[in-house]
Amino acid sequence: MLCLCRALEPLAKRSSALRTKTTSAHSQVYEVKNKNDIYEVIEIAKKNKSNISNIGSKRSYGDNFLNDDISIDFKYMNKIVDYDVKNKKITVEPGVTIDQLLKFTIK
Repeated sequence: MLCLCRALEPLAKRSSALRTKTTSAHSQVYEVKNKNDIYEVIEIAKKNKSNISNIGSKRSYGDNFLNDDISIDFKYMNKIVDYDVKNKKITVEPGVTIDQLLKFTIK
């Protein structure tokens, strides 16, 4: 069952990281948009002695992000950072999909 979690007051005032829906009534999901948001969520987890799991683009069949602690949702961090053709290396943010990679490399 989906549950809309209410935002932590300090987080809502300090950052663009948002708390949203999850499948556990006890889980906190933070949508991050940059590294600073990630660091802030890590600090919250440390302070509360919570575990963190990651949510990429929600395209895999795994449910390892479901927990009763904290999840970081990377859907807004979906950029291809670097494409080094010579060394056959692509650097991406964690929310990038395989579809994005295919379309980018076929160009």
